[in-house]
Amino acid sequence: MSQHAVIRRWLKVADPTAITARETLQRALQFGRRVEDVERSELFCVVWDTPQQGAEAMLEGLAVETTLISNPNKHRVEVAVGGDAVHPRGNVWVLVWEPGDGAGLEAAVRRLGLLAEPPARIRQAVLWELALDGSPAEVADRAREIAVARSRTSGLLANLQYQRAEVFTRPPTASQIVSRVTAPETTEVA
Repeated sequence: MSQHAVIRRWLKVADPTAITARETLQRALQFGRRVEDVERSELFCVVWDTPQQGAEAMLEGLAVETTLISNPNKHRVEVAVGGDAVHPRGNVWVLVWEPGDGAGLEAAVRRLGLLAEPPARIRQAVLWELALDGSPAEVADRAREIAVARSRTSGLLANLQYQRAEVFTRPPTASQIVSRVTAPETTEVA
């Protein structure tokens, strides 16, 4: 049985990419006040083939004691393991990833011997954290509309030419995130 974990990293200061996305959604794509806020976190998704004792502490050490994952002067970090939910901001979340992205980080962790038990895989993703106005059903529909760029006037956060996306209406768990990001390339917006 494999074990899944996520290191979530976000900026301590205002994120210019998230600010640009919010402004684009509010103005250019005409969502106005229905898009209250947009935040963004980078995710590092870790898979071990067997359960690891102390996985959370091991990954916190990797994130805090090295600069491979984060810069303590500009990033905040959170680690979630298995069924633990990440604690993103907002009320709906869009997970975006490029299949295979993160293999270079995986190789660096192995080469440098930074973890007692090297993971089977490390992949990267982005978690867009949206604060949208409306009922839960409206929020979920709007997030799906926002998630994938389908034309010059529709969607923004993922390009299905090379990325995949999934919308979550509850804070996603580490296992949910990792199983999507490391799955075969068949997943699209749910």
